[in-house]
Amino acid sequence: MSDIKDLQVKEWILGLTKEHKIMLLENAIKDKNVMAHMALVKILVEAPLSQGGLPSDDIPRPDDPKFEKYFDEKEA
Repeated sequence: MSDIKDLQVKEWILGLTKEHKIMLLENAIKDKNVMAHMALVKILVEAPLSQGGLPSDDIPRPDDPKFEKYFDEKEA
């Protein structure tokens, strides 16, 4: 992706509501898309809160028990 495209995506993500950002992070976890989750986390924790970043305490973590059902051992 070009630098301009990366910047546009980053600005779009940072412009979303807090709820939408959290939903995107949770969906990445549910889809087992580690790369998407890590990329979103990087954008959100590096940005100042005043510019759309999220506090690390608000970022859903894959090891949260509420996501256990998405990582059922039988699927591996």
